[in-house]
Amino acid sequence: MLNDAARELDRMPVLNVDEELLAYGSGVSSTLRNMRNLSKNAGLDYQYRMAEIQSNAGYGYGGGTVAGATTSTHRQMTAVLQSNELAILTMLEEKTAEIRKKMTLKYQVEF
Repeated sequence: MLNDAARELDRMPVLNVDEELLAYGSGVSSTLRNMRNLSKNAGLDYQYRMAEIQSNAGYGYGGGTVAGATTSTHRQMTAVLQSNELAILTMLEEKTAEIRKKMTLKYQVEF
């Protein structure tokens, strides 16, 4: 989904479009791809941690500990991912407001 949105931004017309606006669009599409990668990497990290917990279960950890570690790891991963995504979305909102103001002042048309 994020990659599709980035691809749509990349495919938008560029002829006779303000260079600052083009740079903004490129930055947004790049950021969306980075968010996609962040999510994928978090999933891979979670799988790695789960495999590690499972392998350590044979070294004296009880079943409850493994289940507790699994739940705790999932919650930690989700919290970090949500925090990162919130920071990225906030940055995108700020950049959008900034480019909107620039374009409005430059062309004297509300964007």
